[in-house]
Amino acid sequence: MQVKTVFPYKADTGLEVFEIRLLNQHEQVSSAHCQGCVEHIQVTSGVMTIYFNGDWHELKKGESMRFFADQAHSYKGISAEVTFQNIVSYLR
Repeated sequence: MQVKTVFPYKADTGLEVFEIRLLNQHEQVSSAHCQGCVEHIQVTSGVMTIYFNGDWHELKKGESMRFFADQAHSYKGISAEVTFQNIVSYLR
């Protein structure tokens, strides 16, 4: 997994933005974030799945999804390589 910080966390916006690249069908498991945290995913290349709310959700290039990240969640590359934008909003 390769992570590039596009915008680091700033308290005045409550946001941070990453560009994430998964290689070789890598699966990344993430523990729950703070209460009310929401992640917005936008796939820029490849195919991936995201696990949350007890199910896997497939996303292809150009597709997006958001979910509450105050639960355990996972990202998995379906294609050999996938790149996505991850916008994390820390609502309180």
